[in-house]
Amino acid sequence: MLSMKDNKDIHNFWVKKEKEKNSKLVIATACEYLSGYKSIEGPVYGLLYLMKNGFYFENFEEKSFMKDLFLGKEEFNKINFSISLKDIEQVKTGDGYGGKGELSFFKKVLKILGFSSNVLSIKIKNNRDCLFKCIESPFNICERYYELNK
Repeated sequence: MLSMKDNKDIHNFWVKKEKEKNSKLVIATACEYLSGYKSIEGPVYGLLYLMKNGFYFENFEEKSFMKDLFLGKEEFNKINFSISLKDIEQVKTGDGYGGKGELSFFKKVLKILGFSSNVLSIKIKNNRDCLFKCIESPFNICERYYELNK
């Protein structure tokens, strides 16, 4: 359960990110980056967030006393990248939903029952598809993205 301090820390984290990116947060999710962005190979666990000016991904150092004790401390490789809204051709779920109202009755039922794909695909204009396995529903992320581009 989150404490008041945790809530304040989370709030401060997003205030800092909004200042750094000079944009407002739209939606965020913990995720696993799978593939598609330049020469970055997945899987990489981190945070994917949509701000009014684009998508951002960053990983965080995993701290585990037991892992460090038995496997030794590994060197952390920080990964940060962004995808500007102007460079995005399409955003869709792993089952092809693109947030523009084309969700069939069958896919709505699957979404409600939780049987839909948790993969989000961001197609960049140079024909690369960045793939992320998300905790937050990719349907929600698609819809929020398309709300920005109305």
